[in-house]
Amino acid sequence: MNYLRSNLLVDILESTGGFDYFSADADAVVYQIRQRDEVAVTSFRDRFIKSIEDRSKNTPTPEIHLRLTISSFEQLRILLERVLHPVVSCVWVSDISNAQQVRDLDVEIRRIEMRSGWIPGRIRLIPEFDSGHPVQILEEILGSVDRISGVCVDLERIYRDITFRDTSDSFDSVLIAGVVSRLVIAASYLNLRLIAVDSLTSNESSFPEFAAENGFSGVLTARSSEIAYINQSLSPSASQLEAADSLVSEWEKHDGQEIGLQTNIERLVRAKYLLEQSEN
Repeated sequence: MNYLRSNLLVDILESTGGFDYFSADADAVVYQIRQRDEVAVTSFRDRFIKSIEDRSKNTPTPEIHLRLTISSFEQLRILLERVLHPVVSCVWVSDISNAQQVRDLDVEIRRIEMRSGWIPGRIRLIPEFDSGHPVQILEEILGSVDRISGVCVDLERIYRDITFRDTSDSFDSVLIAGVVSRLVIAASYLNLRLIAVDSLTSNESSFPEFAAENGFSGVLTARSSEIAYINQSLSPSASQLEAADSLVSEWEKHDGQEIGLQTNIERLVRAKYLLEQSEN
């Protein structure tokens, strides 16, 4: 399963070894790396590489992602140099506010890939939105580079940014409904993962249900106790897979010709994507 339903957030400053996070059944373990602690960054890289190497090749391992924050791009460049490794599948970057930041990140990651002899473009990128501005220029950001494989959004922070109000009732607001609709439609047509930052104001069961019902494909959470329920809530249902399979079969029956097919290419691509992402 590479749908990235459950994304377990681990702060490296709170991680003291063992790395038992791999056994939490999360689809991805996302390590939060802060630029201010160079000793912790170096220690973390050594420990997590050894942990990966020590695991049996036959043991299922979640995807390994890194989560960084843009403050100074020069500091971010130095941090990428220190922490990127072939076992890293994806880099999440929070506080994205414009497309140029994404393009600069793409160039830097590609430079490291090429210099290290890695396959260019193998390390994916997930920009995080936590204010209203990037949502306003959503298409510009998502179309800036090919490396983007998903989008992560913090709906509570977006709500506070726009309204200056408490977030206790934000998920029922018309404002958030509009933001979610815009994000879901864009991510769907571009076949991008759409991941929501877990809500700390809701109980553990209600937020995964909210995410599933509103078109999100994953949740980023620091609560390992939520992983099983997130996976259950965000796995495509049998009826969804049946509908997608029926659509693909109809297309194949017509030998790939749109004539007589009651659909469009974009919907067909989404159906194939859903089936592919649901394969074990």
